Amino acid sequence: MIISNNHLKENIRNIEIKILLFLKKYGLILGGIVMIIVSLIGVRNGFIEQKITEENRIVNVRVLELSKSRSNYYLKLQHDEKSFVERIDATNFRKVKGKEEIQMLTNEEHSKFIFPDSFKKNIAFS
Repeated sequence: MIISNNHLKENIRNIEIKILLFLKKYGLILGGIVMIIVSLIGVRNGFIEQKITEENRIVNVRVLELSKSRSNYYLKLQHDEKSFVERIDATNFRKVKGKEEIQMLTNEEHSKFIFPDSFKKNIAFS
């Protein structure tokens, strides 16, 4: 069966109209749900950092690599023979640059690492 070009364009246009009508009807609801999910993720991460800070479990980690991608900075570190990559800010990037080993706070599982002052800095903006 051969579909004409005009028929194909008409079908695409009908689909576009259906999508726009769906977004008009449910767009605010979907946007609200997305905003709530993003907010909950941020709150969860804040609680994790707060717990790590309160437990004050300081460990020495080996700096494997520092890298920059556009405006994001990354720290590749090693602890207990496992490698981790953490996103860091420019201030911590400058603090770590040139060092082979640093102290960081970690959770009980040793799976998440934060700088000792990072929770205090984040609280200042809330």
